[in-house]
Amino acid sequence: METVVLILTCLAATPQEACTRQTAVDVREVLADNPMQCAMAGLSTAASDPRGSAGLFTKIICARPTMEEGRNGGE
Repeated sequence: METVVLILTCLAATPQEACTRQTAVDVREVLADNPMQCAMAGLSTAASDPRGSAGLFTKIICARPTMEEGRNGGE
């Protein structure tokens, strides 16, 4: 089953637990074939961000899509 990789980019001043789809400055979704590939997919996508990491941090959430939520995974 596909796994949704939710990649949130938040301001460094934002507490990690407060970094959500609503508070992120950038939200990206990619699909991974299985949960084991989620971390690699998230890290490689985040690493290709041309903005670098100045004042930002990346939070990666792996989730299976639900019928009710569509593809928005665990957020």
